[in-house]
Amino acid sequence: MSHLSRSAEVAFATPPAYAPHCEGFSLAGRIGREDGARHAEVGTARLAPGGRLDPHLHSYEELVFVLAGAPRLALGGVEVELGPDAAVAIGAGETHSWSNPGEEEARWIELRTPPARPEGEPVDTIFTARASSPADAVPLDPGDPRLAAFGRWTPDGSTPAGPLAAGMAAPTQSLPGIKARMVLDGRHGAVAARTFVIEFAPDAKLGLHDHPFEETFYVLEGEIAFDADGVERTLRAGDVAFAGVGCLHGFENRSGFPCRWLESQSPLPPGRGDTRVQAPWETLAARFA
Repeated sequence: MSHLSRSAEVAFATPPAYAPHCEGFSLAGRIGREDGARHAEVGTARLAPGGRLDPHLHSYEELVFVLAGAPRLALGGVEVELGPDAAVAIGAGETHSWSNPGEEEARWIELRTPPARPEGEPVDTIFTARASSPADAVPLDPGDPRLAAFGRWTPDGSTPAGPLAAGMAAPTQSLPGIKARMVLDGRHGAVAARTFVIEFAPDAKLGLHDHPFEETFYVLEGEIAFDADGVERTLRAGDVAFAGVGCLHGFENRSGFPCRWLESQSPLPPGRGDTRVQAPWETLAARFA
């Protein structure tokens, strides 16, 4: 099973349970239960200048990747000023709050695992207090041991020292024109999912394959041909695609320009057998035909 959420179709709204506890905050669902996702869901959040989201906690894990603006996140007794390409893993039961003292709207991606419950089902988000007055925020410093839950994607692919270290050993690193770099995983406290950035150079191609876990693909830059369930669609910046367990899918960059997306995997891949590439099996079948 696969699904595509186009950026032009996004509709933001403030969840009713959030309304008494925020100003200028809204969410848009991108991939969820109704699309076949069972292990995780993807949403886009936005926070207006001067906006806030009061201290709260969830019964699910939340992995965040900042798209725009300079929002502040209070987590673990520290308020951190974030920016584009910054990321953080917020564990179940960890109290946190958001604010936006800047003049630009802040936007970020949220991966929630397991998916948040719809209105009317048992509670999974609890607001604990009203946000305190703004305090001085600390920068996202890779050497600060208090910030082990935070990460950052860097364009040059360098791996910083300290808690933010995020090198990635992935099969895609051996494929021409394809680079992978971990953003959030177990080293940041994530236990139910992981996120990383994939970069496809022009003409790069990854053939049909599937996995024993779910994946989502949020396009950050460029465009890519996405083949899933035998249907090819072009993904562009802001689009989000979903590939469920056993969904044959592949990518090809015919645009002439690099393409970059944020990818998630949930549940975490097994130690072996995490990727089943179709081509070798077709070759083997032909030998015995």
